[in-house]
Amino acid sequence: AALKHLARPSIYTIDSSQIGAATLAALRRFGHLTNITTGGGEGAGAAANAIAVARFTDNQFGWGVKEPGHGLVFANAARPLDAAAAAPLSATGDYGPLLLLEGAAQIPASLADYLGNIQPAYTPAFNFRPVRGVYNHGWLIGDEQAITAVTQAELDSLLEISPRKQSSEPSVSQVE
Repeated sequence: AALKHLARPSIYTIDSSQIGAATLAALRRFGHLTNITTGGGEGAGAAANAIAVARFTDNQFGWGVKEPGHGLVFANAARPLDAAAAAPLSATGDYGPLLLLEGAAQIPASLADYLGNIQPAYTPAFNFRPVRGVYNHGWLIGDEQAITAVTQAELDSLLEISPRKQSSEPSVSQVE
């Protein structure tokens, strides 16, 4: 009923392969339907969907986090109430998308790769001082039962600015 009151709204789905064809057709009748896909090599599941949403941007919707300099929110996918409690963070300030861990002591490989791709870096050869760099920052939702201290430290390391070897084609694997 709410969709009928809007003039052809933009409607977003995540992984439309999980939504029936009849439902997708009904949604298309109400507005412009866009599927957010995990086409960035994230794999499948909640963590991959969260990364796809973090990367996505379309007009005035989406985070579009594809480079360093953002705030990110982390929660354990096994504790959905923690994630729900984090929702108000996205309404104000410089908070960013919610990214999900698959357990208290596990950073999914897809999330580690994503964070590596947006990790701030500097090239020591150019005498660049890290204090002038772009930084990422993160908020961890939950206690040590939700995200262990070791995992917290690993996330911190993936968010920090780091030296990068000089190359014509810098990549995540070149981070020292």
